[in-house]
Amino acid sequence: MRGSVGEIYGRYAAKFGFEGGEEESTWKEIQKGFVDAFRQKEPLVFPGEPKAAIAQLERQWWRELVQRTFAPLGPFPRIEEFFETLYSVFRTSQAWQLESGCQELLSQLRKRGKKLGLSPILIRAFGIYSKTSKSVNILTMSPFPVSHQLPNRVR
Repeated sequence: MRGSVGEIYGRYAAKFGFEGGEEESTWKEIQKGFVDAFRQKEPLVFPGEPKAAIAQLERQWWRELVQRTFAPLGPFPRIEEFFETLYSVFRTSQAWQLESGCQELLSQLRKRGKKLGLSPILIRAFGIYSKTSKSVNILTMSPFPVSHQLPNRVR
């Protein structure tokens, strides 16, 4: 990522009137709020739901997480506008950066037939795999331990 969740959320929140969003002390509070909310949130999996509904369910899951992140920090009247921008930012490489040599390493592992676990967010943001690539097992990963991480099949 291009900074901590707290920093990225804070910088964007400031653009939507959230007081203190540019301050490092606020980033720490946002980070704590995010970690707490993430740990309390149900897993980001939707077994039995139709494939067509998954994108909307994921979006709602993240919306609730962001709302829970900011709830203990005081009023944030423009949180919906903030969320829409934030959600768009995190779907691109604006919020993410790959470590040096990452794509080369992934390519080498793939050529060796290794099954890889990557975040679907990173796959979308960086286009690591094209739609025509071989089937790859993808694990939904997070920066925090989650006991309910389940594999999804991506083609």
